[in-house]
Amino acid sequence: MCFAIPGLIVSIKEGSAVVSYNGEGRKCKLLVEAEEGDYVLVQSNYAVRKVPKGEALKIFEAVK
Repeated sequence: MCFAIPGLIVSIKEGSAVVSYNGEGRKCKLLVEAEEGDYVLVQSNYAVRKVPKGEALKIFEAVK
């Protein structure tokens, strides 16, 4: 089973994004249209779905 983690996009360049997880930035490939400031679900270093901020925060709480 795979587990997708939400993160906040802090920068985008050439189809890739730096996504912040609790202040730690990681690079991933964008498979969805998204902008800086959006939350995305990242699975295996691919942003696979854009999610509303409220949903991302609920997921953060559930996996603490």
